[in-house]
Amino acid sequence: KCVIYKWIRIFNVFGDGIHPKSLFGLLGNAIKNGNKSFPMSGGEQVRDYIEVGKLSEYTGKIILQNKINGIINCCSGKPITVKKLTKNIISKKKSDIKMDLGFYPYSPIEPMEYWGDTEKLKMILNQGWFLKNFLLIKKYILIRIFTNLNKIFTLIFLKWEWRNNYIKLILFKKILENLCIVCSI
Repeated sequence: KCVIYKWIRIFNVFGDGIHPKSLFGLLGNAIKNGNKSFPMSGGEQVRDYIEVGKLSEYTGKIILQNKINGIINCCSGKPITVKKLTKNIISKKKSDIKMDLGFYPYSPIEPMEYWGDTEKLKMILNQGWFLKNFLLIKKYILIRIFTNLNKIFTLIFLKWEWRNNYIKLILFKKILENLCIVCSI
């Protein structure tokens, strides 16, 4: 029997429900607490950030298709500086908090720039057959998918538990919500 594997490589995540100790979790708390400033590095690091809702949508689509396998980057593919994304979030939340740039030094062990290649992800997202094939699945198969999702996510997130265990629950919930939306079409 042929073994199909998918290694979903998750890049930096931001959005509602992320771990409160992450950069944007701390920013959200600072805004909520009415802080006047937010201490951070110079913000010139270039990263690939993906919003948690998009991450859950993409992860669900990656799992449910069987045409593209192997290592699949789950990311935006759009490089952005930490400073620019921080400004965008502050603006979106309509806050007047000021960034205290340069408060923390840059990490000597992190590269200043990295982002993901979305070639495989784009092939998955652009396949029109995804929704058509998904709607043909019978209810008993859906039940099997839902019960196996927890096993899948346990494997996916074993590597991530050290960094952000909380996001596992948020992501799992959002993927189930997305699957329910697709099922109800």
